[in-house]
Amino acid sequence: MDTHLKRPTPALRVLGIPIHDATYAEALDWIQLWIAEGGPHQIATVNPEFVMAARREQGFRAVLEEASLCLPDGVGITLAARYQGQRLRDRVAGVDLVERLATRASQEGWRLFLLGAGPGVAERTAEVLTSRNPGLEVCGTHAGSPALGEEDGIVQRVRDSRADVLLVAYGAPAQDMWLARNLSRTEAAVGVGI
Repeated sequence: MDTHLKRPTPALRVLGIPIHDATYAEALDWIQLWIAEGGPHQIATVNPEFVMAARREQGFRAVLEEASLCLPDGVGITLAARYQGQRLRDRVAGVDLVERLATRASQEGWRLFLLGAGPGVAERTAEVLTSRNPGLEVCGTHAGSPALGEEDGIVQRVRDSRADVLLVAYGAPAQDMWLARNLSRTEAAVGVGI
């Protein structure tokens, strides 16, 4: 792991939104470093829809500005970078990151919590990820919702699981806003909106 990766610097801004020029390997190395040093560290997988929503919603924009890592998820982001005269080294899609994260987690002993999506989706995803990655510990799953009234119960569930990484699938911007409000309370080192 390359320790110079400790504090990612945005390579560019797409319509004012920060995008980090990161590869999959670097994203995983940052996650490993942040688990070792403790959290909270929020990761956003930014696609063109994120950029447009953040331009309309100041709160969402602020969340992306404060995120530890804004990954370039989407061909539109890589094309925008090229249009601005910069090349991103990789497109880091959230779905592919989850697969690679599960593999690294099984090797390193990290505990994953899967939150969101429809009823049964997190459980099924956990089954698929653990079947592909022997030794992977999914320490919890829960559909829940991003509703403010459910936050305390969900936070307690995640905290009780002692998760290292919390993967949240509520759709953007709800998942990213949820993480911004609650990641530190869950005590997970890293939260990723997927």
